[in-house]
Amino acid sequence: MSKPSKAEVKKFKLELAAERERLTLAQAPLRTLYLFARVTIDYSVYLVKTILTSWLVWALAAVVGGGYGYLRMTENPLADEVDKYTEFVVWWIGLGVLSSIGLGSGLHSGILFLFPHMFKVVMASKRCPSMNFDSFGDIWFRDCSMECQDGTLSTGGSQPEFVDVLVRCLIPAILWGSGTAMGEIPPYAVSRAAYLAGKQDDEVEEAMAEMEGSDVLSKMKKWMVDFVNHYGFFGIFVMSAWPNAAFDLVGIVCGSVGISFYTFFFATLLGKAFVKVQGQATFFVFWFRNQELVIQTAVKAVDALPDFVPLTGAAVEEKLREGLEQVSQGKTKDGEPSLFKRGGEVLVLSVMSYFLYTTICQLSQGRQKTLDDERIAHFAETGAKIVPLKRKAD
Repeated sequence: MSKPSKAEVKKFKLELAAERERLTLAQAPLRTLYLFARVTIDYSVYLVKTILTSWLVWALAAVVGGGYGYLRMTENPLADEVDKYTEFVVWWIGLGVLSSIGLGSGLHSGILFLFPHMFKVVMASKRCPSMNFDSFGDIWFRDCSMECQDGTLSTGGSQPEFVDVLVRCLIPAILWGSGTAMGEIPPYAVSRAAYLAGKQDDEVEEAMAEMEGSDVLSKMKKWMVDFVNHYGFFGIFVMSAWPNAAFDLVGIVCGSVGISFYTFFFATLLGKAFVKVQGQATFFVFWFRNQELVIQTAVKAVDALPDFVPLTGAAVEEKLREGLEQVSQGKTKDGEPSLFKRGGEVLVLSVMSYFLYTTICQLSQGRQKTLDDERIAHFAETGAKIVPLKRKAD
């Protein structure tokens, strides 16, 4: 059998790519779950082998596990503090990772969690000028009223310094920003692996194709990639230091041109966790501390409407103040969970479910792509489209 032409190989490659697009839980559930199970098992085995053969991991596990075990055996109250702060760190870093990879749907966990948390902290600081309230419990969908622990409530006079409130908000913000930096690793890792293997991944090809257009967006992407290639660490840092929806492209390109992991990750970490979120936190804390300005602006806008509009400035002001209080406390006047909180929880659970669905599909398609690459290589050499037995399972 003669070798196929490049056009025939490309056609075969496109056919397999089209088949992979249909590899979802909705269209091919058995095959998708089978491949997902294989990926999970392989990564679990790899992780176990890595842990068992790493003396550093064993040393850290011995120190951390031994120390924590000692605290628990001696019933030291410090153990509860360790649990509390560990949950806090895992929660915010985890949300950052999910936000960076879009929760599978492009939703921003900062809008769903971080910025409302900042609002609660600002509101609590107004009730408790001493800042003696616990904001670390506002995690894992728990109710956290952030009551003043020393019983000293504000009478409307003194207010905490802006910097004090900002620092309290920056702690989760930096953790969240660190998580967003970690979430940028997968696109980089995929293209980096393809670069080291001497191949060009499909994602890299798509990313390069996006820059070939003549429209403004394509030109902006090309400029961004050229900027990163020219300035290296500084270029990556600058591109990550602002809300850049196209930053995935930076990660893909960095991996495809051989930029080291440490250069990419630490530049991204500095930009996202120590510059971008600092600006976001400063903006939102200032905004939330000056709610009267927002409310009065809304009231004036409503009062300027024609008389036939069934809205009054007083009614809008009342609703805004009531809504702000419900967002801060998470409860209505009757003590029941607010509609905002209930709706937010339903939305988050729905998004998380969709994220799980897309993750299973993407990992399965990734494993199938590995199998398809072997078929393409075999076809290019022999001209035979051999279908492996494991592909007949669907």
